[in-house]
Amino acid sequence: GEALKTTKRLLGLPADVLALRSRRLRSTQVSLPLRKRFHNTRGAFTGAEARAANRKILLLDDVITSGASICASVQALHQAGAARVDVLTFARSPRFMANRISAALDAHA
Repeated sequence: GEALKTTKRLLGLPADVLALRSRRLRSTQVSLPLRKRFHNTRGAFTGAEARAANRKILLLDDVITSGASICASVQALHQAGAARVDVLTFARSPRFMANRISAALDAHA
C-alpha cells in the first residue's frame, strides 16, 4: 500500500499491483523452518502474463525473512514472461543470511 505509493512517487516508476497475484492461501510461516517455508510458498503465486510479459519488474517487499515468498514471486513472474525481475526490500530479518537466497533458488529450480 503506502510503501508502493511512496516508492512509485520517489522513483517515478509505473506501478501494477495486478501483475502478481496470490493463487492460494498459505499457512502462516512464522514458526516454520526454512525448508517448510519454501514448500509452503511453492506455487502460491501466479503472474499475469498480459501484465508481466516482456517487462522489467521491480518487486517490492517490506521485510525479507527467509526469501521463500520472494523466490516464489520471482518464479511466477518469470513464468508469466517477465524479461527481468529485481527485488527491493526495506528491511531484512536478523535470521536472514545471504546464502539462503541461493538455497531458495535451488529449491525452486
